[in-house]
Amino acid sequence: MEKGFFKFMQTMFLNKEILRSFTKIKATSDLDIYVISTLNQQFTLMYFYEKYIEKPHKHSAQWGIVLEGKMKITINTKIHLLEKGDFYFVPKNVIHFAEIEKNCITFTIFDEPNRFL
Repeated sequence: MEKGFFKFMQTMFLNKEILRSFTKIKATSDLDIYVISTLNQQFTLMYFYEKYIEKPHKHSAQWGIVLEGKMKITINTKIHLLEKGDFYFVPKNVIHFAEIEKNCITFTIFDEPNRFL
């Protein structure tokens, strides 16, 4: 079941037609972020064109999947090495940060509608 779900996610979010439903909110040479917001959540698709290092921070709950590439995420001092097909979860108000490799693509759900708006 996990492999089937991953294949579905990868097919959906690497399809440029699906991106028409998303709003592109940040476009730099290093990162593109596409979002869809609901009343309670924000769905994000992030394309990292260069290595990206995030500073420690906390916010609402966050769920994510690596669609392409690799990343390392530290959640409350525990390090997780993730690659294509791996999922992660960050509980609300838990300090975390990530080191995301060049050409990584992630799909993330934030338990807040305006995370990037």
